[in-house]
Amino acid sequence: MVLVKTDEFGHMNVGDVYPLKEESKMDAVIIFYSGVTWVLFRNNFYEDNINDEFPNEFYNSKSNVPIYRTFKDGAKIGYLFPRKTEKGFKFIVSINEKINKKNMKKYNQLYYIRSGFDNDYNIIMPSTITKNTKFNFNEYELL
Repeated sequence: MVLVKTDEFGHMNVGDVYPLKEESKMDAVIIFYSGVTWVLFRNNFYEDNINDEFPNEFYNSKSNVPIYRTFKDGAKIGYLFPRKTEKGFKFIVSINEKINKKNMKKYNQLYYIRSGFDNDYNIIMPSTITKNTKFNFNEYELL
């Protein structure tokens, strides 16, 4: 049996998020514990897009406007979206579409950044990135 440490939301830490210096074109970097690195670039038109009327030719709603673009090895792999709960809790979520190669079904992997950013979602402090575990329990059996 393997014990997986999760937080109160059922998420496990999968990497670290680091802001980069002002003179860099990149805004932040995510380094996963597996060795994979993602680079984040802020959407320069985010504020303009949020103030537009919805739906428009690019986005159906405000929740579809990305705040960061994600790159891995020079190729764009996804976006990060700002979210806010009804209680005022803010977080950034990355929705990455994956395909199960055995049955060819699509599913989404969700990664969360819950701290380390300011009110405008600028990443300003080192933080962690978490991933939702597949099940509600914290122990998995090895077969």
